[in-house]
Amino acid sequence: MFTLATLLSVAFASGQADAQVSTSPQYLHSQPYHGPVHGGDWGHDYWHSAPHVPNIAQLDEYADQLAKVARHLHEDAHKLSQDYEHSHSIEGYVDQVDRLQHHMHTILHEAAEQNRLSTGLLEHIKSDVRQAKSLFSRLYGELHHQGYDGARTNDFYAMAHMREVIVSEANPLIRQLETALYGFSHSSDIHHTYRRPLHSRWYGHHGYYPHH
Repeated sequence: MFTLATLLSVAFASGQADAQVSTSPQYLHSQPYHGPVHGGDWGHDYWHSAPHVPNIAQLDEYADQLAKVARHLHEDAHKLSQDYEHSHSIEGYVDQVDRLQHHMHTILHEAAEQNRLSTGLLEHIKSDVRQAKSLFSRLYGELHHQGYDGARTNDFYAMAHMREVIVSEANPLIRQLETALYGFSHSSDIHHTYRRPLHSRWYGHHGYYPHH
């Protein structure tokens, strides 16, 4: 015969089991993040943000700026002595940058006129920006190493100015393009990666490339 205590114990355990079975799962709802509120509640699903939508007009403007960067590099590359052994390699990088910016320029001008940018064209632009970023990095490294090999005075100054164009014009522009495309930038500063004392007969053993 069950005692009253036994019956109460069985009833309590049964109630707990029913509660566990009938409890429905809780789902997070996507809402904008408003920061922490009183009581330590951090809001709901603040990591779910709206997808970034690139601004066509802004990208088109950056493409115009990239064309100016390519033109500056071309002007300096043409100042290199034709018999300088590394001039063709440097000019090759500059030509590739020029072709990339022309491709990007054409796509974005057409998209700006139509006021629409398809997914396929957007992927083309992203690919162009990645390649341009890689080319600028490799060109910077090539120019940096030539300072150790030695060059004529006019060649040396032309290469120094090309490095400055990459640092002060190309790199910031790549960061702006990445931010416009993705909402954030992937870039690091190659200026600090390569900057170190320059051993040159023009600047002694403790100088750096000149800055303009």
